[in-house]
Amino acid sequence: MNNITLTEVADRLRKSENIILISHTSPDGDTVGAVTALAVGLKNAGKKVTALCDSDIPDYLRFICEGLYRKDSDEEGLIVSVDVASSQMLGKLEEKFGNRVGIRIDHHASGTDFAKYNYCVPDAAACCEIIYELLVGMDLMNSVSAGALYLGLSTDSGSFRYSCTTPKTLRIAADLIEAGADSEDINERLYENLTVDSLRADCFFLDKMERYMDGSVLIVPISIADRTAAGLTDEQLEGFSTLARKISGVRLGISLREKEPGIYKVSMRSRKSVDCAAICAALGGGGHIRAAGATIKASCIGEAKKLLIDTVTEQIGERE
Repeated sequence: MNNITLTEVADRLRKSENIILISHTSPDGDTVGAVTALAVGLKNAGKKVTALCDSDIPDYLRFICEGLYRKDSDEEGLIVSVDVASSQMLGKLEEKFGNRVGIRIDHHASGTDFAKYNYCVPDAAACCEIIYELLVGMDLMNSVSAGALYLGLSTDSGSFRYSCTTPKTLRIAADLIEAGADSEDINERLYENLTVDSLRADCFFLDKMERYMDGSVLIVPISIADRTAAGLTDEQLEGFSTLARKISGVRLGISLREKEPGIYKVSMRSRKSVDCAAICAALGGGGHIRAAGATIKASCIGEAKKLLIDTVTEQIGERE
């Protein structure tokens, strides 16, 4: 439940000289775009800004935030989490910052109010929509921030194809282009940069995919040993759940990736008849109706896969 308005968020940012912005672990375009845009705007206003994320920034996003992020900091100041649904999503930064977050800015309906002040807009297609309104309201919009926000809007809305895309989303995208976002360059970098390694990853996907529930559910289970043997990085497997959903007849696409021994990351993408957030909530995670995630602890990938399949079967069966 919101206990602060966006105007009050802006006031607290204006009154703070040192600001620490934190993205969620395993960062995507929305959290990176939102933090980058806000950091640039605040720096232009004379603020000292530190941007943190416990994970490496994916290669495909580095062009928008080059040199911005650090993995830890001992700086003191107003701590703001951006696009972080729960304190667990801070990853390795949770222990140090989880109970110190002053403001949470988010758009996950399944999120938890772990910060002192929480501002969440579940109807927003991306957290970048909220940061857009914040920067415009503070008169801090600029071409660099506009580009970062456009990137976040595009990635979280599936290049404006997903059901979360609203007329407001498209109007904001148009405003960002008018403010200087180079949509052609951003779209080319995001969607027209296939490499030989990415094609190898697609072949690996075909080899590992498994169908369930008459082909309507597709799971791609990947152990560290599988990935290592294929000569692929974990980052190259990041989009497998989205790729799975694109296959005709698939209602729910899932990637199950071993991140470290005994720890498995679940990523889900669905068509409109399946609620990813509800399934992931049953696994201790969360997210959006069409895109969500969770973390499973298991002794082996077979055990993790069984827990996942049982949960999916139970959740989808309850809704049909």
